[in-house]
Order: sequence, then structure tokens, then C-alpha cells
Amino acid sequence: MPVTLFPAPRTLTTTPGGAALDAPVHVTADPDLPPQGYRLRTGPEGVTVGHRDALGLRYALGTLDQLRAGHDYTATGYDISDHPDFPVRGFLLDISRDRVPTRRTLACWIEILALARFTQLELYGEHTYAFRDHRDVWQDASPLTADDLRWLDARCAAAGIELVANQNTFGHMERFLRHPRHAHRAENPEGFERGGVQRPPSTLQPTDDNAAFATALVAEAAREVRSRRLNIGADEPFELGRGRSAERVAEQGVGEVYFSFVTRLMAPWLEAGYTVEFWADVFAGHPELMDRVPPGAVPVVWQYDGPRLLSEVIDGDTPEARTWQRLGADLDNLREGFRSRGKLLSEAGVPFWVAPGASNWNSLLGRIDNAVDNMLDAAETGRENAAQGFLLTSWGDHGHWD
Repeated sequence: MPVTLFPAPRTLTTTPGGAALDAPVHVTADPDLPPQGYRLRTGPEGVTVGHRDALGLRYALGTLDQLRAGHDYTATGYDISDHPDFPVRGFLLDISRDRVPTRRTLACWIEILALARFTQLELYGEHTYAFRDHRDVWQDASPLTADDLRWLDARCAAAGIELVANQNTFGHMERFLRHPRHAHRAENPEGFERGGVQRPPSTLQPTDDNAAFATALVAEAAREVRSRRLNIGADEPFELGRGRSAERVAEQGVGEVYFSFVTRLMAPWLEAGYTVEFWADVFAGHPELMDRVPPGAVPVVWQYDGPRLLSEVIDGDTPEARTWQRLGADLDNLREGFRSRGKLLSEAGVPFWVAPGASNWNSLLGRIDNAVDNMLDAAETGRENAAQGFLLTSWGDHGHWD
């Protein structure tokens, strides 16, 4: 029986008569192949590999290793072609909600990601990096250090993976704002109410001083890795317009105030030639902003759940749907999955990425049906709208117990 390949290639045909295990491998660069693509042929005459680029060659040789492991390799000839749908295939691991991985765990992740042909790794950061001037923020969090990032960057590079610095910069800053010396940075020092629960302050006031503060955090991590891409987060600024910026938001609108601050956060990196990812949850709700995305900035559309299963919950008027309404969720957007925001960005000519969730948070064993539904929706929407990146996300909200 022919060997089962992972990932499954686009095309695979077999013929009688295989190559010897020690047959020479003839490798040729082929500019006519798609990016990261390859064609691999084995037979009595030997092995030939055509590849577009370095990653295409890596994937071809990985496929060849799998073929050689099959018992039928010397009896069966193979003709295999493959290339990816998305140039960037990333994985984001939340390391800021209760679990910071050790080097041993990170090394295991790299092996898995390399096998699955991911090209990018992000470690979602809030307070779990050993920032030079913020020991009080991270001292009880077992943070990663600069040496850890340099080690991880090298391991990723050797596996054909790009390590991308990820540091939130607008919302989700509660780990900093809880400390007296940072309290003045809060949009609303009193915090906010969401879903009937009072929550501590989590959003920075959109000021020049806070933009410089957040940029310095990003810079500490970014300088330890080689990538010219980074993720500034900037999602869920729940208190924006409810505190110190209320008057400005009333005059200019929440979209204007939000994107003005995000643009300030991106500016120094874009000027330095970086590609800057930012979460599109606020941005995508403001069509008036679509023509203001600077070159090199990439809005990333995220969804936690798959539309098929969500529709069943929403249409059934379930307790979960009522809870989402109480939290202020847009149920129509949830029901449509990635399509509504993807279509909006595509029609505006804004390059974007899709970021489905892996459905393994708030769970001991994960929710595989929801994960598959969400990932397929993201992939189909991304392909339909020429998204350049697919970023699979594993969040740790309320504890990462799985």
C-alpha cells in the first residue's frame, strides 16, 4: 500500500518501479512553479526535484523522507506536485493567560509546526516577557527572556519558520495598569462593566505618551528576533470612549480615535520597513477607515467559533446566545463567520489575513467540531478573497487547561 503523506499533496500518481534508497537526487530550481511549490518524481532512473524556492525544496525533501519510510518505496514510482494556498501559514500560541511554555515545550511545537508546514510562529504577549524596566509586572509570571527569544528564533529559522514578535499595545493591558505607577495610563481608571461583571482597567488612553510606552515594549522583544514582521495586537479596547477620551470620541467618532492611535503605534515600524499585523475587530466595523490603511499594515480578521455551529446556537435562542448578547457581541457577524468582514476588506482592496481559533481554550479536551468548522470557514473565505495569511490561534482565556 502506498505511504500516506502529511500534508496530503495536491496531486499524486504512482507507477510500477521505484527508486533505490540510495538513488541520486537531482534538484533544479523552477521559476514556473507557484511560490513554495515543488514537483517530486521517483522511479528506476532516480529522483528529481523541481522547486520554486527554499521552502519548496524543504517541503519536497520532507515528502521524499516520508516516501522512503514506506515499504513500497523501491517498488513504486511517485509523481507528486504541491504548493500552498496561503503564502503565510502562522500559528499563534497564547503565553499570557496562565501558561508560559518551557524551552522543551517550544521545541516540541517547532517540530509539529515544521511537519505541518507552518511558516510563522507568534507567542501572544501581554506581560510574560522580561521587560528591562518592568520587573514588578512580570516577576511572578515565569517570563521568557531575551536569551529565550534568541534561542527560539534560531530553532525556528533552522526549521524554516519565522518567529514574529507579538505584543499587545492598546487593549488587554490590565497586567500593567493594575500597578500604581502605570495607573495614569488607563483610559478609565475605574475599569469597565461587561456582561454584568465589573472588570479592572485594561485599555490604554490613546495618547502620544502611551504610544511611545507601548512601542518601547514591542521594541524590546522585536530586537531579539530576525523577522521584519511583528504583531501589535490592538484588539478589544473595551473602555475606549468611556473614560478620558470620551470627549474626543464624541467629537471625532470611536473609529477615528481608535485608528489614529493604532496608526501612531505602527508608524515607526512601517518607516523602518516592517510589516505590521493588527487585529481587525474594531477596524473592520468602520468602513470609513478602509482607505487609510498604510502600506505594510495588515488587518487580521479573527473568529473564535465556526458559523455552522454558532448558527444553531443563535437561532435556537439558547442561554449561550443570550449571554453573548449581554456581552455586546454582534450575533449577525458571528453567524456569518469570516465572510462579512472578509468581503468588506476585499471589496475595499485592503490586504488581510484570516485567524481562526483552535477551540482549545475553556476546555480540557478541546472542541474539535467547532475548530474544524472555524478553520474551514477561514480557509475558504481567505481563498475567495485572496487573503495572504492564515494564522491559527490558540488562546488561553480564563486559563489554558487543555
